[in-house]
Amino acid sequence: MKMTGNKCLLDTSVVIHFFKNSTQIIQALNSFEEVYVNSIVVGELYYGAYASLNPQKHIDQIQSFLNNCISIQIDANISVIYGQLK
Repeated sequence: MKMTGNKCLLDTSVVIHFFKNSTQIIQALNSFEEVYVNSIVVGELYYGAYASLNPQKHIDQIQSFLNNCISIQIDANISVIYGQLK
C-alpha cells in the first residue's frame, strides 16, 4: 500500500479492517494528520452495528473512532468534484 500526503478519506471497508485490528491499516491511519469519513460511510457502519449481535459494543466502537475523524457531508458540490476527479 503506497500513500502520499497527510490526509485520507476512508471507505467503509478500511474502517472495518481497522476495527478488526489490521496492523497494516492501523499503521497507515496513524501516519495521517487528518482522517476523513463521509456520511455514507458513517451510515454503513451504523447499519452494520445495528445488524450485529452486539449493537451497543459496535456503536461505542464507531463513536470512539469518529471522535478521531473529520466528518464530511455529501452534497451536490462534492458530487461534482468527485465526477471531475474520478
